[in-house]
Amino acid sequence: MLNFRRILFPVDFSDRSRQAAPYVAWIARKFQSQVTLLHALDISSAAPATPLLRADLQKSYENLISQQRKSDLAEFAPSVFDGLSVTRIVEVGDAAETVTRYAESNEIDLIAMPTHGLGTFRWLLLGSVTSKVLHDSARAVWTTVHSESLLPAAANEIRAIVCGVDLYSEPVRVIQAASDMAAACGAVVRLVHAISAPEAKPGSNMDAGLKRFLVDTAREQITKCQEEAGTNWEVCIQSGGVASILRQAVVHAKADLVVIGRGHLQDRFGSFRTNVGAIIRESPCPVLSV
Repeated sequence: MLNFRRILFPVDFSDRSRQAAPYVAWIARKFQSQVTLLHALDISSAAPATPLLRADLQKSYENLISQQRKSDLAEFAPSVFDGLSVTRIVEVGDAAETVTRYAESNEIDLIAMPTHGLGTFRWLLLGSVTSKVLHDSARAVWTTVHSESLLPAAANEIRAIVCGVDLYSEPVRVIQAASDMAAACGAVVRLVHAISAPEAKPGSNMDAGLKRFLVDTAREQITKCQEEAGTNWEVCIQSGGVASILRQAVVHAKADLVVIGRGHLQDRFGSFRTNVGAIIRESPCPVLSV
């Protein structure tokens, strides 16, 4: 059963963090969650390029930075989280490592974070911290839509969900997660599966036959997964790239959320795990990866 009792919201004081704050608060109110605002202070990047000559002065400077960040975090979006159970913490360390470690040691149920991509090719990139957390953490991660601005919190209602089904990466668990989200939000779910099948050449029946075989096999497997998950959602199977197929499905269904499986590092890499960056980058709505 999907249950976001504890939400971790990494804060770097960027515009994207401030834009994401109302969305995180909306999730917390929806699931009655406790929220931890975590700022990871990387002293090596915050301190002067040339270290101060005296060690005591260097330490004093680092303490000053830490105190300033604590003050900044205390003043971060106070009205947005009004009425919620919120903890604000500053920890020293690499951002991605700090987020991953804190989530694991404190039994966080959901990491909610915006994507960051900078420069001319921003749309091609996810921020390095987001990418590392997605790769290293076994916790569920809710990423905001990868665009310059986010929808206002009032618009964050979930009425339609697209669930990407990777038959090699715990499909039953992912379907159940999408179903739990649907129950919590009063939404409908469409299951989407992408297959790699050659396009039929003119006058050739072989490629078309192979494609039909792959589609029928996938549909049979998904039916068994739904039986195990206790669901009976609509299924869409298309051939093509995973990220592109999911984007088309979101647009067609006017979906408000994509749910995918991310797997774990020790597992065999399924198509959704290896494409998670592209899926998030191309999705016109937020992505929950579990």
